[in-house]
Amino acid sequence: MLSKNDIKIIKSLQNKKYRKTYGLFTVEGEKNVVELIQAQWRIQRLIISERFAEKYRTLLSSFRQEITVVSESLLGELGHLESNHAALAVVPMVDLSKEQLDQSRSMLALCNVQDPGNLGTIIRTADWFGIHQIVCSPVTVEWFNPKVIQATMGAFIRVKVFYQELEPFLKNARQPIVAADLQGSNIYEHQFKDPSIILMGSESHGIPEELSSYITDRLTIPSFGETESLNVAIATGIFCYALRK
Repeated sequence: MLSKNDIKIIKSLQNKKYRKTYGLFTVEGEKNVVELIQAQWRIQRLIISERFAEKYRTLLSSFRQEITVVSESLLGELGHLESNHAALAVVPMVDLSKEQLDQSRSMLALCNVQDPGNLGTIIRTADWFGIHQIVCSPVTVEWFNPKVIQATMGAFIRVKVFYQELEPFLKNARQPIVAADLQGSNIYEHQFKDPSIILMGSESHGIPEELSSYITDRLTIPSFGETESLNVAIATGIFCYALRK
């Protein structure tokens, strides 16, 4: 059973301030929560509906943490997804500050991407193309944001997201640094090397001038229509495809 204080704390985790205060975030929805359990992630508390409990009885039989069964209406009130009638997990934040990047593998670098949906989609896309490291500037939206988590469709479990200043990171990088630039060379004519770092800027401000000297190649995705620019998540997907192609 959830107490009034439990409900208050869980609801507060929709706010970045309280996520940092409690060191917790929420994962919502059937697919995300099932993947979380299957990956044996540390879960502080699992809140589920009766339908979810019945459907995943075998999976839950080996789950050793606290499980609370609540009404579907309450589940919809606890998080940001009103349509969530399956499950919600309260999960401790992951600290990657002391973990080393694997310089032998390709990775993404994101500069000031602030839309949660875009970051979530980028994480999901990176997972599809087997890119499991993303380095984000400090002002990039946090990946613990519930809208980011939802958009990843479970990919956050497999993709590590680091936050650090990009200038020293790029300065010390050993891989080629390929950046998206509307004035760059044609991406379809570029011979990518693996590993590489794919650097993407925000849609509104692009890549800051202070990072320019570290860029090895500037590439653009040729337009065949009249739209001025691509969504950063879509553009990142095209760059990931070009790298793997």
